[in-house]
Amino acid sequence: MGRYVRGILISQLIWTPHARAFDFFRTHFLTGNASGNNHLEIGPGHGLFLYFASQDPKMAHLEAWDVSQSSIAATKHALSALGVKRHIDLIEQDVLTSPPNPAFFDSAIISEVLEHLERPDLALQSLRQALRPGGRLFINVPINSPAPDHIYLWTTIEGFVDFVKAQGFEIEDQQFLPVTGHSLERAVKKKLSISCILIARRPMH
Repeated sequence: MGRYVRGILISQLIWTPHARAFDFFRTHFLTGNASGNNHLEIGPGHGLFLYFASQDPKMAHLEAWDVSQSSIAATKHALSALGVKRHIDLIEQDVLTSPPNPAFFDSAIISEVLEHLERPDLALQSLRQALRPGGRLFINVPINSPAPDHIYLWTTIEGFVDFVKAQGFEIEDQQFLPVTGHSLERAVKKKLSISCILIARRPMH
């Protein structure tokens, strides 16, 4: 697991769609949060998203869930190596189950996790319950990416956006990043891998 997490960390830094997705999180998602923000990450892995969330003075509470103790240990190690000093609750919790504290979080992120789940619909429904009305969710999912560990495969941008809306979210912002070296138009036409990033919001009512 440690080697896998390190591989993801490297890809975040050198693979263009991952790096641009990470930048979108920093410049479009974190900046839209209000002061006193309670923030949740699902599958924190390499710790980079948590690192930048931890540097945001608007954050009042930081929490991350993972189903694997070894992954949690790897995240703790990564955060320590990145010099994170503030407290972050790292909890063994399955996102597919009902959240222990409904309507507690103001923001959440689930990046490159949904495609690894048999029931990504239940994961989004659980996150909708975990968020307060008006709470924001950063989602990053690759489409047309049939990797061996990708259990759930979306094949179109429209299909994925409709899937998120069907779980009770409104779309605030979006960005679609084709595989390196291709335009979005060509990637759609050739059914190449595209990183689909949505900033979604739990409706106020």
